[in-house]
Amino acid sequence: MRLNAARGLLHSVASMTPGEVDGRDLMHIADSAQLLLTDACDLVAAARKAARREAGR
Repeated sequence: MRLNAARGLLHSVASMTPGEVDGRDLMHIADSAQLLLTDACDLVAAARKAARREAGR
């Protein structure tokens, strides 16, 4: 869900024309995408760690 949300935000940015975007809005979108991606990466890393732990049993 987090990866899809970040992808949607970045797709919105990619679809904008320069006259449509306010610098402050772009900053908020970038910050949101960064937080979502960081959270998603942390979840993937935790899942990998759990999978390795289970495989080692």
